[in-house]
Amino acid sequence: MSAEKGREVAAPLEWLAAAIGLAIFIGLFATILVQGLDQSRAAVPDLVVEDQRIVPTSAGTLVEFTIHNRSTQTAAAVVIEGRLVGSIGQEAPAQATIDYVPARSKVGAGLIFPGDIRGRTIEIRPVGYRRP
Repeated sequence: MSAEKGREVAAPLEWLAAAIGLAIFIGLFATILVQGLDQSRAAVPDLVVEDQRIVPTSAGTLVEFTIHNRSTQTAAAVVIEGRLVGSIGQEAPAQATIDYVPARSKVGAGLIFPGDIRGRTIEIRPVGYRRP
């Protein structure tokens, strides 16, 4: 009786299953590694205001906008400020706080200005955030 007689040979299906498992493991490991390196390079959120829409309401004028986070770093408690450009009086800026702007995502919000501001130029920008 030889030593090879007692050893069973793995079926081709077992080899296929092992190869698939190894490919999944390597893919997950590579994904986690790339995301970890990407997080360390993105030191701060990159917040940009887009898509303004003006809607008259009973409380004044609502300016709807979208804040886009182009970074891989998440921002929390994002403070947005809106000002009327070229304003004659000392009008107070409108402010809103957005709880959470995930990495590479968009969040919609709005600012309410007193009175009718249609036809005037509005500047909306993020002024602060905190790390979650």
